[in-house]
Amino acid sequence: MGRLRNVLIAAVLGLAACGPGQTDPYSLLDRAWTAGWDRVQLQLGVTLEVPSQGGDFMPVPNIKVDPNAMTAIVDTHTGQWRVTLAIPGDAAGLPALFGVGVQAIDAEILFDGTNLFAKSPLLPMMLQPGLGAPALIDGDLTGWVRLGSTADLGPFLDPSNPAAMLPIGAALPGLAALPLPSPGSPTTLRQFFEDFGVVAEFKGTEARNGRDAHHVAAGLDIAKLARSDRLAALTGWGRDQMQGLTETARQLAISSDWWFDKENGRLVSLEMNVRTVQAPATHFGATLLLSEPAIAEPFVAPATYTEVPLKDLLGLGATGGGGSSGSGGAGMATPAPMAP
Repeated sequence: MGRLRNVLIAAVLGLAACGPGQTDPYSLLDRAWTAGWDRVQLQLGVTLEVPSQGGDFMPVPNIKVDPNAMTAIVDTHTGQWRVTLAIPGDAAGLPALFGVGVQAIDAEILFDGTNLFAKSPLLPMMLQPGLGAPALIDGDLTGWVRLGSTADLGPFLDPSNPAAMLPIGAALPGLAALPLPSPGSPTTLRQFFEDFGVVAEFKGTEARNGRDAHHVAAGLDIAKLARSDRLAALTGWGRDQMQGLTETARQLAISSDWWFDKENGRLVSLEMNVRTVQAPATHFGATLLLSEPAIAEPFVAPATYTEVPLKDLLGLGATGGGGSSGSGGAGMATPAPMAP
């Protein structure tokens, strides 16, 4: 009897450990939101499969970029970040889009908290093209360049908030005012996602991105999304535009899969897939991997660099931000002194 009792107790404890808090997808989402990341490495992979159109249409190249080709490291407290790109040309269809001269995209972009730096073999190609074309910038562009400080770029770009630099901000005017649920309330979080037509389901536990992880699958209820007051407020759309979204979205199947670290609750992987319903199908997929940074000190500013004022190159020097070029032309690049 004693042995049977111990077995029953162990079974009950095992069920409790896998109970609603572990299998409810919104509890897992809420735990990930609460846990968060202080400093995180993000790796993004992208897939695009477009069927051949035939005829006189310019073919759209298929794209398959592995997650290790695009890496970002972000400090969520200081706003520092670093992006590394090593995208093979054939993986991204670059020769077909830009000609045989562009065989790859290799670049590093660093925001150290004060200055925005970049390094890429593409910079000399773009700014010092040669073949009789005037150079936009003089100086050595084969190493690091400084594009500007937060004071220089602030009126136009905010390097400390890279999300604000994306075009989604202009496309979603209500994004800044969107009320987000507070961490610690899975029920409120469920309501928030369901208001956008999201339907989530717990799928089990499996290995993902080197971690034991809980797997959650999420789909999109298009009809419910089109009736969403939250979406209307977020986009500023009226009834006709919302109805147009419904008609367009009916031609798409949208799904996503989320994996949460079983030990600490953090999000460790996300996949999204969008497919057209009618054949021949077009498929867009994105994979995001999250982990501890592989570089111990990723935000150290380069000791030497060349000045390449981005605001002047964009023709913004005359409109403020401490610009010195009234005509919008780029200034001369000069090597910076060695840091102490």
